[in-house]
Amino acid sequence: CTSGSPVAENVEGYLDTLDEEAVRVFIEQTHEAYKKHVGHAFGKHLKGIFTDEAAMFPLPKGETREELPWSRQFEEKFMARNGYAIGPRVKELMDRTDPKLTVDYWETATELFMHAYMDQIRDWCEENDLIFTGHLLCEENIDVMVLYSGDAYEHYKRFHMPGIDSILTFYFIDDYNFNIAAKRASSANRFLHKERLLSETFTISGWEIRLRDMKRIIHRLALLGVNFL
Repeated sequence: CTSGSPVAENVEGYLDTLDEEAVRVFIEQTHEAYKKHVGHAFGKHLKGIFTDEAAMFPLPKGETREELPWSRQFEEKFMARNGYAIGPRVKELMDRTDPKLTVDYWETATELFMHAYMDQIRDWCEENDLIFTGHLLCEENIDVMVLYSGDAYEHYKRFHMPGIDSILTFYFIDDYNFNIAAKRASSANRFLHKERLLSETFTISGWEIRLRDMKRIIHRLALLGVNFL
């Protein structure tokens, strides 16, 4: 949930999606609760679980992007993977003065996210006869998406049905960035031999949107490889 929202009981914070134990607790308190109440419909009336705007850390409250994904076990995991300590080199990381350090950091963060969050939820879905689908945070801009979600291709591997978000489509259909998310995901699907690409569509498109506008948006998404709205 969003930090400080009533749904999160107004508690500051965000799930540590890089921490395997934290994600297990998240699954126990959410997905297992769904299973308790409607598990009899899994795989029948309810086909899957949709994860919305998955990310390694939440959007900042202000305009700054100086935050970086971190976790309580990050230093230990980084050392085990890369053979040197990252703690004394955080300033270098922030200043981007060492390309190898930057690559090691982001690859470590992505691997932790994949193992802790994506793999565990995918495995739970498979155990419960559900499709795992959803989309990444800030996927409309490649550089920003990498910041919040790491390597997109690794996510698409783990989704049974990869997805994208196509919000504000009425306003942004002529914007260059409108094409990026669907084209990236459909290209990944082609290499991964996945049949379906989902799109969360028309969100925040306003009351002025008309059927002809929706038809144009659907045509564009279909040309880019989307085949499930």
